[in-house]
Amino acid sequence: MDVILIQSPCWGLYTVPLGIASLLAFLRNKGLSVAAMDLNIEIFYRCKEEYKIFWGEAEHEFWRNETLVQKFYLDNEELIDEY
Repeated sequence: MDVILIQSPCWGLYTVPLGIASLLAFLRNKGLSVAAMDLNIEIFYRCKEEYKIFWGEAEHEFWRNETLVQKFYLDNEELIDEY
């Protein structure tokens, strides 16, 4: 594997990460072995229920608050470390 592209939280749940898809196609066209992983979706479906609201458009400020993101990480550390 030459390249792994990862979409990380927080990205909307109803929009496709077109940037990664475009980059994946471009790199493959250049002959590289490329994989993509939507970590955003994986973590959303497996994180603690109390955090799922923060994937909503109105909640984007959560991801800009270092203290809240640190708490999210600590509460979901095992899941994140798995990836």
